[in-house]
Amino acid sequence: MSSDFASALKKLEKEKLRLTTLLANINAAIDSLNKVSAGFQGELNYTSEIQPKKIKTLPYADYNVVVPIGYYEDLTIPEMLIYALDETGGAFAHDAAEYIGSIDELANVEYLKKRFTEIASSLAKVNKIGFKKIGKKYKYFLLNYKEE
Repeated sequence: MSSDFASALKKLEKEKLRLTTLLANINAAIDSLNKVSAGFQGELNYTSEIQPKKIKTLPYADYNVVVPIGYYEDLTIPEMLIYALDETGGAFAHDAAEYIGSIDELANVEYLKKRFTEIASSLAKVNKIGFKKIGKKYKYFLLNYKEE
């Protein structure tokens, strides 16, 4: 009975970590939006010759990679990708989508292939996940993940 309690406690601690990370990502997004909006005080006059510069930010620069403790239908697409990379030990984006399709019959695998490719590329550009070029494709993997 105590091992069931310890197992349940460990699952709750992992879920707490996942939710804390999600909250940190939301707060980072809010802070980024506040910084952008602070630069545009007052009304913008788009008829003038000087236009405000667009601020270019890399997607997922503030994203914290946390492996979900299990597969749930309410995982975000980036979380699905991270889960698949963890379960497979590293994969091409299309193979990660196929893996999700093998465990979730309702998953739109073709859509996930496109999104996983975009997300994995973005995460790799900001060094959140690793990659290795094999031929013309990239195989993605998690970097130094330590389960807590």
